[in-house]
Amino acid sequence: MIKKIKAVFSKKEKADLAKETLGAKNRLLEMVAAISEILLTFEASNLEKTLLEAMELMARCVDVDRMHIWENRDIGGTTMYEQKYEWLKDKEDTKTPRVSTRYFYEDTLPDWEDYFSAGNCINGPLSSLPEAEYKFLASFGIRSVLIIPVFLQKSFWGFVSFGDLKQERTFSDEEISVLRSGCLLLANATVRYQNQILIETRLEQQQIMADISRSFNSREPVGRLINDALRQIGEFMEVSRIVVVAADDCIDESRPVYSWHDRKKWWQADIHTALKNLITESFQNSVSETGNAAIIWCNDIAQEYSGKYKGLSSACIKSFIWAPVYVENFLWGLISIEECESIRTWSESDIQLVGSVSSEIASAVARDLIDKARNEALEQAMRASKAKGNFLANMSHEMRTPMNAIIGMTAIGKVSEDINKKNYAFERIENASSHLLGVINDILDMSKIETSWNSLRLPIVLKKCFKKLLTLSVSALTKNTRN
Repeated sequence: MIKKIKAVFSKKEKADLAKETLGAKNRLLEMVAAISEILLTFEASNLEKTLLEAMELMARCVDVDRMHIWENRDIGGTTMYEQKYEWLKDKEDTKTPRVSTRYFYEDTLPDWEDYFSAGNCINGPLSSLPEAEYKFLASFGIRSVLIIPVFLQKSFWGFVSFGDLKQERTFSDEEISVLRSGCLLLANATVRYQNQILIETRLEQQQIMADISRSFNSREPVGRLINDALRQIGEFMEVSRIVVVAADDCIDESRPVYSWHDRKKWWQADIHTALKNLITESFQNSVSETGNAAIIWCNDIAQEYSGKYKGLSSACIKSFIWAPVYVENFLWGLISIEECESIRTWSESDIQLVGSVSSEIASAVARDLIDKARNEALEQAMRASKAKGNFLANMSHEMRTPMNAIIGMTAIGKVSEDINKKNYAFERIENASSHLLGVINDILDMSKIETSWNSLRLPIVLKKCFKKLLTLSVSALTKNTRN
């Protein structure tokens, strides 16, 4: 009898459990249907509110304390995951990572990228996880975790995490299966919104870049054009400051060449002590003609890149985008977009815009350097021409004086019958000829005009003419003496 009663209770328990499981599954399916309706009808201007509403439905349905959406991003061939949205049961929860927090897989848990890429989930109490995962997740104050990877177009897009702060639990396979569908809906809505905003933003960016490119074709000074371009970009992106910095090989500090700032508060004449080291560490010294220069961005200098850029806090920087400026394929400097008010989450369109601006600035700087080199060469040529003219004007006197003496003494010697007068004339001709020849030799030895004159062959012609004239004069005087 007791066995029959136990069997009846056992069947009843199983039935109740099956009923409860079915009810939980139905609730999950109803939840997915609800968030599907919400996300498919959202307005672009209310995406964040709509996503939070959908996340709350999902989180409360499975009774968790936290829920986060993380998106993968590629930086220079290295994958990181960035928090896009969060839902918290307790709004005063302080241990949760902030929105826009980023982690590199290789810096936190290197196995996660391959593990999630294979479609695997992390599910269960923290105490059941491997030591590395336990240490990393325990710092956020959770006791149980569920992490579901999300795939869009068969590519590992990111993941959604659920955290329980109060109890140890493990989600069932049926729960995970339904939650996967909900996570996919959230990811699709996020991407759809991002694409819509990206299209609108890029249209505005294209207009700005068209205006900047058109202005750079004018004959105005390059410095004025670059500063005006920085102003347009700064106002459009609503940042605190933009600086174009030249990496100077001669000093340890980089030189701010062009700048724009939102308010006087953010103006600094000398910024970023020893920034040159950071520039050379962050960017290649040269790139090929077809190579793409990597852009570096940081949402929070205190938390990201293992604190590599913490020193920039001395310049009041909290977030930045750096794009290198390569002139003739060599690193000339960088353009630094800086946010000083608060931590900033940079979008893909922000990064692309800065990359486009850096290319325009590189072209403008190259043109400016060419113009300066041409102007300097022209100025040097004009100075050389003026020096040559002044030199010839001064030398004409030095040449004409002995030449007049030679001609005059030749005329005197020809008509004089007194042998002493003829000898005197010969002596004066000889002295004047030696002086004139010395002047000519000095002219030929002066390197500043020697190259110019050699190209015209003037010194050689003059020297031959003077020698021939001296020879004829002496010959005429000798013939006259004999007669």
